[in-house]
Amino acid sequence: MTEERRFGGQTQVEPLRRVLVRSPETVDLGRWPACGWVDEPDVALAAKQHDAFCEILREAGAEVLFAASELAGDPDAVYTCDPAIMSDRGALVLRPGKEIRRRESAAIADDLRALGVPVVLEMAEPATAAGGDERLAALGEDVDGLRRRTGRGSAMKGRRVPAKYRGPAGETWAGRGAMPRWMAAEVKAGKKKEDFLIDGSAAKAKRGPARKRRRKK
Repeated sequence: MTEERRFGGQTQVEPLRRVLVRSPETVDLGRWPACGWVDEPDVALAAKQHDAFCEILREAGAEVLFAASELAGDPDAVYTCDPAIMSDRGALVLRPGKEIRRRESAAIADDLRALGVPVVLEMAEPATAAGGDERLAALGEDVDGLRRRTGRGSAMKGRRVPAKYRGPAGETWAGRGAMPRWMAAEVKAGKKKEDFLIDGSAAKAKRGPARKRRRKK
């Protein structure tokens, strides 16, 4: 009788059976600026949410496996989907473009092999790739996500993005990336993002787009 294969999958809709995670408590979240995060993480909340996430996976019938490799000082290491792509033949281990994440390749390969998952490819220098939420964008669009994931220069590098929102204490936000804590608190209290638009944009947003007048013939 052939032993059942316990890795792989070519679908994102079938039930999960085994999930490899890395607890935020095992990495140094204090180094979040080095990873390009837009705001300081709440360490206690991150741990609480991770525990809840694992419990949801278990309730869905998945076996939750914890990465055992040492990656202290790399907050991004909590995203275990990034340094490898899983196939029915085994894992394709990638080489992150972000310098601080380069150690993740060897670490995830060790973790997967320890779980009985063969590594069928290990990306070599100078190639870089990420297996998570890397995205492509046309020129003129926000390519910040691409720059952070791959280490490539952004088409918007050097351009200062003006603030779009201003908080009650003078805080500002350009409207990109994760919502800052002050805005999240205001939204939770019942306010709308549009209430904090700068330069009269709030009134314009409420009125909606201007209607074009028809010319009389």
